[in-house]
Amino acid sequence: MKNSKNYLLKNDKISDDWNALNILSKNSSTVGSYDLNVLSKNSSFEILDKLENNSFEVLILFGQDNLKFEKKNEFIIYIGSHGDKGANIADVILPGAAYTEQDGYFTNLEGKLQKAYKASYPPGEAKEDWQIINELSSFIKRKNLYKDKNQLIDSLVNYLNLNKKNEIDFKVPEYNFKSEKIITEEIDYYHSNVIARASKTMSECKNIRMSLPKTGTDN
Repeated sequence: MKNSKNYLLKNDKISDDWNALNILSKNSSTVGSYDLNVLSKNSSFEILDKLENNSFEVLILFGQDNLKFEKKNEFIIYIGSHGDKGANIADVILPGAAYTEQDGYFTNLEGKLQKAYKASYPPGEAKEDWQIINELSSFIKRKNLYKDKNQLIDSLVNYLNLNKKNEIDFKVPEYNFKSEKIITEEIDYYHSNVIARASKTMSECKNIRMSLPKTGTDN
């Protein structure tokens, strides 16, 4: 991505009036995770390799319902709201709030921080994500990370302001482009994510779609 951006800058395709580059992430919160250094650009594949090789003793799945790996001796803690694939392999489940049940900040497709307000409240014993982490810290370290959510938000904003990325000039490498066929995997559009899989309406749509007679033009 950085190579592409520098190539466009070098050829005057990005200016104050027009940005010709936009990256659409496959997974939610990826951009925000990069901004907070939660997800490392250099070690993300290393982590996945260790996961597939069962190198971890303890795993915390934070709303993660799409990991594909064979569990062996890992002790898995699931924090989430939909009880999907991640909860099915968990040893401990800590019920969290859905994104619609808690105020929060999201990084949009332009890389800008936006605030979203909750539309409802967490049901039953479910708690907001920050509360779960705060209480875990209190239990393990005998100390809360934050006294309240306002302090957490102030810390978040201060961190982002102090760690704004500086542009680094480097030589754009030469690329050899090859002509090849692009192969895409078949996607279950009606059950493509944890929220859709938990939706009665999406399940009904999928069943209707599967029951339609074939016309010979489906492919």
